[in-house]
Amino acid sequence: MYLGGLKYTPLTATLGALVLGVGSEYAILMMERFYEELNNVGDPYEALKITAQSHRFCIGGIGATVVFGLPL
Repeated sequence: MYLGGLKYTPLTATLGALVLGVGSEYAILMMERFYEELNNVGDPYEALKITAQSHRFCIGGIGATVVFGLPL
């Protein structure tokens, strides 16, 4: 970061861990929900569709955190 001329602040030091932590948490929640829907529906593509539709706002929030948080 020093050679690239990027500033390293306490916020940038903790943001990487925050993004990884939140992303990992929602990945686990999505996976568990997918398996739950797979048991209900039986078709993996339909289960994935239902899971993605029910968690689209959570995924959007994670994406916004990564996009707008990392350039700090």
